[in-house]
Formats: sequence, C-alpha cells, structure tokens
Amino acid sequence: RVNYPGLENDPGHALAVRQMHGGFGAMLSFHVAGGREAALAFITKLELFARIT
Repeated sequence: RVNYPGLENDPGHALAVRQMHGGFGAMLSFHVAGGREAALAFITKLELFARIT
C-alpha cells in the first residue's frame, strides 16, 4: 500500500487539497506485507528513495 496525500483515494487527500493548495510534496510511505524482512528487502531495492526511519 502506498500512502501519499496526492492520490485521490488516500484518506488524507481532501485535507491535503485544502491545506497544501495542490502541492503535495515528495514524501510518501509504503506498507509492505510480509513483515520486517519483506520491508527490508523492498527498501534495499529502491534506487531513488532514502530511508528516514
């Protein structure tokens, strides 16, 4: 699952439209099924992202 307020189906989209005036920024997050090992495997394959937590 991708969490990004710029997506119309994101739960925070309406609030982001009101507060961010169409500029949603570059931060997004992912929920990866399969636990910690699956999440670590996913982020090690990313090339244009930085892990911030």
